[in-house]
Amino acid sequence: MKSSKVLFSMFFLCYVTNLFGSSSINGIDLLMKWETEPVRTLYLYKDITATEIIFHPLIDMKDLQVNEKWYVENNFYGMMAYMAGVRTNDKKLKTYGIKILDFAMRQQNEKGEFPEKNDIHHSLAFYYEIVARFLILSEKKGFSEDVSPEVINRLRYGLRRGVIWFAKESSWNDKYWRDELHHRYLLNASAILLSQLALGNLPPETLNQAYKWINIASKRQLPNGIMTEKGGHDSNYQSLGITFAIGMLMVCDLPDREKKELESLAKNATNWLQTRISDSGKINDSGNTRMGGDSKEINRTDGKLKRIKPYEHAFALFGASYYFNDSRYKRTAENIMRFYRY
Repeated sequence: MKSSKVLFSMFFLCYVTNLFGSSSINGIDLLMKWETEPVRTLYLYKDITATEIIFHPLIDMKDLQVNEKWYVENNFYGMMAYMAGVRTNDKKLKTYGIKILDFAMRQQNEKGEFPEKNDIHHSLAFYYEIVARFLILSEKKGFSEDVSPEVINRLRYGLRRGVIWFAKESSWNDKYWRDELHHRYLLNASAILLSQLALGNLPPETLNQAYKWINIASKRQLPNGIMTEKGGHDSNYQSLGITFAIGMLMVCDLPDREKKELESLAKNATNWLQTRISDSGKINDSGNTRMGGDSKEINRTDGKLKRIKPYEHAFALFGASYYFNDSRYKRTAENIMRFYRY
């Protein structure tokens, strides 16, 4: 009898591990663990204690307004502030994060767009993807009690309206669409599929567009794992692509084909990223086509030369380590944190 129980326990452990890449944590809990990693705070703050802000996405929190340099993707950072507040039990940080997220949705028009002069679709993809992450965790993990029903309803309504508009080819296939930028396919798919989990009942044609983007991303990945940006490799945008893929894998109910494609894509992409990071944690950005290396690409939101963001590499690797239950990725992420003195 005892041996039967042991065999059953081993079977159940393997079953759960195959489902979630972890022997004891379900998908939502994995996402929660990942989003509250201290490294996530570094997207907005200079240190993990969230005391010195790097980038202020709004002109003035007392007099919220949009200027000619505003992009809705800037308000992506509200999620990082909010989750830093969750991690540190800091109500002020949570309130600040909600204000940033809600401020952006208040700017949305009836179509689901935002008042930007160029590349509207890509900018709002970042924002919708992060709002979906926020709603999933706030409602599945009970955070919504910290947020007024009015704000939650505005985020939900705006997100539904936005992603339905966003998925129509007449919306995304405009003069700004860049099919040579691999991460965009995964970002777009993630924005839709995380919204489906957060909201439910998105139209079939909206979901089918997300699956098409996954299919294209999978097909375009090189055999060595590189997801090309402007015809070459870029470790930073590779990290972003991994982040979007892992988020979908953790929590979304995917068709078999798309799940297999994403798992293969994410695994191969992460293995390639590993080759760009030394045992000490230093990132090799030589040859990067867009961030660091010899790239001269300018950040449109602040006008500065794009440089690699080590914390984005680390965040992607932490996510991959949780989903695939692979300690190698976690060690590499920790090495990055040490090397860059986070």
